[in-house]
Amino acid sequence: MILHPRSNLAKTGETLHHFTMTTKQQVIEHLERLPETASLAEFKEELEIMTAIKEGQDDVAEGKIKSVDEAKAELDSWFTK
Repeated sequence: MILHPRSNLAKTGETLHHFTMTTKQQVIEHLERLPETASLAEFKEELEIMTAIKEGQDDVAEGKIKSVDEAKAELDSWFTK
């Protein structure tokens, strides 16, 4: 898993896959780890990172992924049109 370097998740090395925790509990747990001086922008960024990770995990679980070769072919098609 690749995490944003400024993410609180990256600092703790944890994932969002806490099976016994609700989404709300996960958010509260991670936001509580931010410093008391954290700005609203930092809270927003942390939530955006958590959301992107969760969406990626859901995509993998649903098989909505591409191989490296498929991704390269798609990228190449953007420049050969």
